[in-house]
Amino acid sequence: MTTKTTVASKKVKMSPLKLPKKLSLWYNGTRVIKMMKISQSAVENKIVDIKNIVRDKEVLNYIENNFDDNRFSDILFQMIDKKEMKDVDVYKTAGIDRQLFSKIKSNPYYTTNKITIIKLGLAMKLDEEEFQMLLISAGYSLSKNSYVDILVLFCISSNYQKYQEVRNYIDLIK
Repeated sequence: MTTKTTVASKKVKMSPLKLPKKLSLWYNGTRVIKMMKISQSAVENKIVDIKNIVRDKEVLNYIENNFDDNRFSDILFQMIDKKEMKDVDVYKTAGIDRQLFSKIKSNPYYTTNKITIIKLGLAMKLDEEEFQMLLISAGYSLSKNSYVDILVLFCISSNYQKYQEVRNYIDLIK
């Protein structure tokens, strides 16, 4: 099922976590939702609307049993707490600005780009499993066919001994 949204009469493909301020959800050419604002209830409404669209009980049961509502920001801040780090140390070490970090912290449905998430993971010195968990919560993963991902895996496997060098390479590649 492809979900198309329209913003100001333009059809755009959207990921489920990046909702525009106003949206129309289209299903088989029919508008399902006219307008809604971004909020927790908006995401919950989207899930409710899925239940109105999908009538097959087996499919609905599968969705309910497999839907993971662990959000990127929740996972990120749990990991920061687990590592006993301060927020300011994480975003400064990651090389991202305070405004972006504040946006991630204040909006639980905001997901940033993969490079930023990688920088945050490197700043916290996550192991491979933690790194994958953080990336998956935002809809990404580490793969063997990306130079940046291979650099991250190298950094993890070397226990972050060449952290700064890897960070510089990532900045040059992106």
